[in-house]
Amino acid sequence: MEQIGDMKFVDFEEILERDLGKVGTPKRDKFERKVNETVKTELSER
Repeated sequence: MEQIGDMKFVDFEEILERDLGKVGTPKRDKFERKVNETVKTELSER
C-alpha cells in the first residue's frame, strides 16, 4: 500500500489477498478458476 497525502493506493494483488486469501487457498482458487474460465469463454467467442 502506498499513501499519498490522505489517499491510500492499494494494488490489485493486495485487494485479492485481503478479500479472497493468498494463492492456494480454496476461496482464492475458486475465484481464479472462474476468472480464467470466463476469459477463455469470452476470447473463444470473438
